[in-house]
Amino acid sequence: MNELINVVVPVYNAAKFMDRCLQSLTEQTYDNLNIILVDDCSKDDSAKKCDEWAAKDSRIIVYKEKINKGPANARNTALSHIDFTDGYIAFVDVDDYLHPQYFEKMYEMLKRADVDIVWVDVINTHEATGFQYDESSFEGYKEDIYSSKEVLLREDWRIMYSMTWGKLYKAALWKDVRFPDNCRYFEDGATVFKALYEAKKILKTNLKLYYYYYSANSETRSNMSEAKCRCGLLTCTEKIHFYEEREEEELLEMAYVGYVNIILKNIGRSRFCENPKAFKKEMKALYKKNYKRVINNKKLSNIQRMKYMIYRICPDIQELYIKVKMRLRG
Repeated sequence: MNELINVVVPVYNAAKFMDRCLQSLTEQTYDNLNIILVDDCSKDDSAKKCDEWAAKDSRIIVYKEKINKGPANARNTALSHIDFTDGYIAFVDVDDYLHPQYFEKMYEMLKRADVDIVWVDVINTHEATGFQYDESSFEGYKEDIYSSKEVLLREDWRIMYSMTWGKLYKAALWKDVRFPDNCRYFEDGATVFKALYEAKKILKTNLKLYYYYYSANSETRSNMSEAKCRCGLLTCTEKIHFYEEREEEELLEMAYVGYVNIILKNIGRSRFCENPKAFKKEMKALYKKNYKRVINNKKLSNIQRMKYMIYRICPDIQELYIKVKMRLRG
């Protein structure tokens, strides 16, 4: 049975990317798609391109916001037009593109394994236009099935499981989940975990089907600011409150690990804030208040806990540690 997949694509000032993204969507081998474009009051030709693509393909529906409110609101607009009683949901960022078999493969895995979410791997691309498909990923790829709790307890997966994209969800998981309108940046980190939490089983595969456009000038990565730092904190406090309400002690303690990691990052990013000294002092006080919950977390190794104790004395070295680690990996 070829069930409906709702594809949510927020659009803002993305005219140069849209043809590639929408071509990759409309040329999918799985064709029962409801492609929802939400233009967030773009200043370029994005709205015009949305209309042009909708005229070419009846599966494309366009909604246009009257005021720019950010991707959280755009995604919520799309979700308000979806039937959660049946079918599936996927999110795609407009500057990214998909392998032609993206939905076919994920749908097949989801049905075969009887899971609620399929999560595929990603390939970073630095080109703004054109397609580069790596077919070698189809050879010898792995599939593993986890409970939602097993996924959410993995701090090493937190950044990637928090991304909206790269996943196919049963629509029902999003029935009561919405993005926080007060979080203009990193809004997926405050939201996606809630849909994952509702899932019974999640299939994770290293099959690379999502092509992520990696730009140093992306809205979240460039021009770091205090607003972005505070949105990062909001994603963590949202998670903490969510798990507290549900009395999920294990998940709550792991949420605190993510929280102190963001606090440490904010200490390093304080130089981008309007009042760097005041912000840094605030973040150091937050770390002092919360770090003991992390060093008492028995799921962390002794080495990890030791790091957090050292950061209590000298939190600034965390940024240096990350830079060294990334260089060694590269």
